[in-house]
Amino acid sequence: MTQKIVISGLTAAGKTTHTKLLAETLGFRAVHFTDLLLGELQVDAGSADQVWFSRLREIESMRAGGSADRRADEAIGALLEADEPMVVDAVLAPWLHPGRQINVWLGSDRASRAWKCRVSRLPGVISTDDSLRLLDEKDAFTRAYLWQERKVDLYTDRCCFDLVLDNSHLIGEPTLDAARTGIRELHQVLLAYVNWRLGRQGDALLELADTAAPGLAAVVRMDVDRLTLPQTVLASRRI
Repeated sequence: MTQKIVISGLTAAGKTTHTKLLAETLGFRAVHFTDLLLGELQVDAGSADQVWFSRLREIESMRAGGSADRRADEAIGALLEADEPMVVDAVLAPWLHPGRQINVWLGSDRASRAWKCRVSRLPGVISTDDSLRLLDEKDAFTRAYLWQERKVDLYTDRCCFDLVLDNSHLIGEPTLDAARTGIRELHQVLLAYVNWRLGRQGDALLELADTAAPGLAAVVRMDVDRLTLPQTVLASRRI
């Protein structure tokens, strides 16, 4: 049985936060692609969570050609082959390293991701418009790289994911309290699903459904055919 979970998604969707939280809860190792990439680039970033917004153009210039990204991606692939339980925050790993890991797409629309940037008080992010510009720029770079490597569109392809979530509705306003509430609600669903896949606490998802947990509205697709979950996510919602 797999002991690897990969969390993917666009910038500021919550990958780093949920990777850390899930790994801590499960007692697994947390691995972040950004840490490996910055190591390849020999960048002393201080906080990897904030470096994309404080030094985005500098780092993207250093990434030109993709050699550092490829080395970091190879390191992720080696870790996924290792015999160690871990949760991996790596946008492209589900496509670049298909395997036995549990792949989770963490979706979030542009507005909610901009709010998360503001709540995080990231350097260089002083307004919603500024946030959106930085988000779009970073995601465009990642999209182009994935297309070059696999001819797959980051914005539309979800075929390789076991669990597809959209947490846009779980932050109702750009405040720290709202963000923390949304994180808590989504973590319940993510943890319940992963525990089911790991053979632990198999009834947790059904219990969430019985209580109509708010986080269940984030479920877009889940590979648990024996469960009946609320269909509250609009098919047209962009994930």
